[in-house]
Amino acid sequence: MSESSGARKLLVVDDEPEVEPMFRQRMRREVRAGVYEFLFARSGRHALEVLDENPDVQLVITDLNMSGKLPLPRGTEISADRKGVAPASTG
Repeated sequence: MSESSGARKLLVVDDEPEVEPMFRQRMRREVRAGVYEFLFARSGRHALEVLDENPDVQLVITDLNMSGKLPLPRGTEISADRKGVAPASTG
């Protein structure tokens, strides 16, 4: 979808099952209009796989409290281009 329509590809990472249908419902008009394309992952490990398979992801929205399912230290930032994974600034 994003290649042909110019939709912005977003990845939503959350282990709560209700998050995906909530995003799909809330953003349905924008998706139909080709503004956004959403990808979903239920764990940090899955999110990294999705990013590897979709290098054109422009934004990652993530839950930071995923019951230990994120395989990265708390406060770590993942850039969508995967050029680096670095600690988030706390200052």
